[in-house]
Amino acid sequence: MTTRRARAARQRWYALGASAASTVLVFGFVAWLISRSTYWPTVRRQFFSWEDIKASFPDVLRGFWLNVRVWIIAQVLIVVVSLVLAVMRALHGPLAAPPRVFAILYIDVVRGIPSLLLILLFGFGVPALQIPGLPNSALFWGTVAMVVGYSAYTAEVFRAGMDAVHDS
Repeated sequence: MTTRRARAARQRWYALGASAASTVLVFGFVAWLISRSTYWPTVRRQFFSWEDIKASFPDVLRGFWLNVRVWIIAQVLIVVVSLVLAVMRALHGPLAAPPRVFAILYIDVVRGIPSLLLILLFGFGVPALQIPGLPNSALFWGTVAMVVGYSAYTAEVFRAGMDAVHDS
């Protein structure tokens, strides 16, 4: 019994050592290959300049906090919209047919559109139309794009969870 455990422990250490060694070798080879490139000094000056990193850090930090605020707002809206969609899709009966059909079409169509395309359409396309009465902020429309896209996916998750619960 002890030899079996000892052998299993040895095999785990061998596997860990082999994975660590192969990782070091692969990353070392890639670093060596990149550093041998004739354009590496230019790339290093352009993308890895410590002075430029320090100078741009406050702007990056402001952008990060803006992303966090947008994410929090979008998360709340996504939960609300997706719950409404999931309930609409789960409704039964002839009077519930229109909202159910709308929810099915919305979820299926929006899930088929790539998120990047939604962000481009809502973030740049709608503000470019300059429709009176609608905000022209790309930030607002980018948030709308996130809510539209992710609420379709989340609605399916909620619907699956509701369907998994037995009626009794």
